[in-house]
Amino acid sequence: MAAHPKQQVVPSRAAIPSEELIQAQAEIWCLSSAYVKSMALRCAVKLGIPDAIHRSGGAATLPGLLAALSIPEARQPHLSRLMRLLATLGIFTEAKEGRGVVCYRLTPASLLLVHDAGANGGACLSEYVASATALSDSLMAYLRLDEWFRSDDVVLRECGGEVFGGAAAMVDVGGGDGTMARAVKTAFPHVRCSVLELPHVVEGVRAATGGGGDDDDGAVEVEFVAGDMMDYIPAADVVLLKYVLHDWSDEDCVRILRRCREAITTSANGPEGKVVIVDMVVGGSASTMTKEALEAQLLMDMCMMVLATGKERDEETWSSIFMDAGFTRYKIRPVLGPRSVIEVYP
Repeated sequence: MAAHPKQQVVPSRAAIPSEELIQAQAEIWCLSSAYVKSMALRCAVKLGIPDAIHRSGGAATLPGLLAALSIPEARQPHLSRLMRLLATLGIFTEAKEGRGVVCYRLTPASLLLVHDAGANGGACLSEYVASATALSDSLMAYLRLDEWFRSDDVVLRECGGEVFGGAAAMVDVGGGDGTMARAVKTAFPHVRCSVLELPHVVEGVRAATGGGGDDDDGAVEVEFVAGDMMDYIPAADVVLLKYVLHDWSDEDCVRILRRCREAITTSANGPEGKVVIVDMVVGGSASTMTKEALEAQLLMDMCMMVLATGKERDEETWSSIFMDAGFTRYKIRPVLGPRSVIEVYP
C-alpha cells in the first residue's frame, strides 16, 4: 500500500510565541520597504558621501561631512538619519568618540564606491549603483510581476483576434527573445511569425537556445531576423511595435514607421496590411481614462524625459507622426489601462 503524504500542520496564532510574531512582523516590514535600501545607497553615491569620507582620511564627523557636501541648511539635520541607516546596512560604520562626537568610517563596501583607483584598484561601482537604481522600464516590469505570472499576454486576450486573426505573416520589431511572437503563433498557428532584432540580440537568443534561435521541437516556430529597424523591416501583413516607439524621438518614429509602411505595402496583402503599436496615448478617451491611469502616463513621461530621448505622446502627436510617415488612418483601442493598441493603415 502506498504511503500517504504527511499532512502539514499550520500553526495557529495562539501556538506561535509572541516574540516570534513580533519578529515576523519586523521581517514583513523590512521586505515591504526593501527598496528604501537601494534608494539610500543611491543617495549616498549621488551626494558623494563615500568620496567625502575618503578625502577626510577614511573617517569623518557629521560636521565634517556637512562642510564637504552641498546640502541646503534646511536639509542638514536629516543627514544623520541617512547615515544611521547606511551604517546599519554595513555601508559605513558609526561610532561615538570623544565628547559624544559621531564619526563615520568607510567599510569594504563603501570603499568600492570611491572614485579613486588607488583606494580600490579601479574597481569603483558608483556608476553601476547609479544605473541600477535609476527608474526605468525594468522597474515598471518588476512592478507588474504578478500580471506577468497571471497572463500570457494582455494584448492577445483583449483584442488578439481582431488584430492578428486575418494576418498571414507578422513581424515583431524589437521583439527581444520572441516571447510575444511565440504567443501570437500559439494563438494563431496559421500566422508566420518572425522577430526583427539587432544582430547581437539574435546571437544571444541563438546561443541560449542551442544555436538555432527558432524552436527546435517544431511546436512553436518563430523566425529570427538580424537587422536594424531604422534601415529595413521584413515584409509582413502585420508589423508589431510593442513598447518600442516611446523610446525614440518624433523624427526617429517617423523614420521607423516609414520602414514599417514599406514592409506592409510589399507584403502579400499589400494595402490590407497594418502596423500595430502598443504604447501610451496620453489623456486617451475621457470615458475610459482614470485618474490613476493618467497619472501613470505622466510619471512614465517624466522617466522618459530624464532617462531617454523618447516620450509618451497624446493622440494629436501620434496622428502627426502617422501622417508624416505616409499613413492615412488609424484606430486606437484603449484596452490596456494606461496603454493602448493602435492600428495604423497605409
